[in-house]
Amino acid sequence: MNLAEFDELKHANDEFETEASRVCLETELTFVATFFLADPLRAGVHDATIALSNSGTFTRILSGDHEQTAFRVAELISIIH
Repeated sequence: MNLAEFDELKHANDEFETEASRVCLETELTFVATFFLADPLRAGVHDATIALSNSGTFTRILSGDHEQTAFRVAELISIIH
């Protein structure tokens, strides 16, 4: 709906002053959304994995996350390059 059509609808429905006059706008709506969730690493994790690596410890990740997520975390903490 363009602005002219909206203004016409508004004028034809009492300027949307009442609940009943807003029904024409509030029916057959589609909710569209996106969201992002981040679970950042704790402070010091990168340094700890570097120290472990420098001491000869072979570090691996056991994760229930998506494979690409686990690989990205491994890159961030320098387990893989």
